[in-house]
Amino acid sequence: MQSLLKLTTAVAAASVPAPSVTLETKQSEPEPKKKQPAASNAGKGELTPQQLKQKAKKEAKAKAKQAAKAKREAQAKNGNNSKGQAPAADLFAELDIRVGKILSAEQPATSDKVFTEVIDCGDEDGPRTIASGLVGYYTKEQLTGRMVVVLCNLAPKSMKFIAPDYKSQGMVLCANLGGYTEGAKTELLEPPEGAKIGERISFAGLPPAPPAKPKRVERKGCFRKTAQFLKTSEDRVALYRTHAFTTSAGPITVPTLVGASIS
Repeated sequence: MQSLLKLTTAVAAASVPAPSVTLETKQSEPEPKKKQPAASNAGKGELTPQQLKQKAKKEAKAKAKQAAKAKREAQAKNGNNSKGQAPAADLFAELDIRVGKILSAEQPATSDKVFTEVIDCGDEDGPRTIASGLVGYYTKEQLTGRMVVVLCNLAPKSMKFIAPDYKSQGMVLCANLGGYTEGAKTELLEPPEGAKIGERISFAGLPPAPPAKPKRVERKGCFRKTAQFLKTSEDRVALYRTHAFTTSAGPITVPTLVGASIS
């Protein structure tokens, strides 16, 4: 009987479930906090932190660019480049413009507008042949023996309508008022008395530069790009911008034309 009672007690004890440690442990641990999504400002018209950062970066870049531009402009105004060096020479200063003397002038039978002139410009290899469209403004008698101003470092220009082998070796500079219209006036630039044949003309206030080779004159447009700034003053002095054409004997002038272009 006692054995049966012990067996029953053992079976009853085995049927009682053990307490759940796992369940209690899970319930005692706090749940991890859920990550809250970032508030969207798009609907409110506001920028996100990332957008604000990008905007600030763009604004800083624009300000730096504007400051650099202002610095370059100030340096150009003061005559300095970005490296603190002297500015490059003015292209016009590279032109070889000299005092010359017309030894002879003829009008070829093949042209009704051009004189062919032989001009002493002080070259070691002798006078130059130059063609000028001065028919109708001067006679060959008026040209012969006249002192003139010649642009010398141009590439020789073939003029086969004059002769198959004829080349014009420079340009005689004149002042013109009215262009090629009826009533237009043209006058030769005149060196002052005492100016020397072959003397290179300087320009008051313009730093001098060595004469450029003809190829550079053409390539860089030393005359082509600066001719628009050539004119005569109220005193009839030939000017490049505000710089007077000058010789050792004084300025280059024209007889009567004021405010005329020069070419």
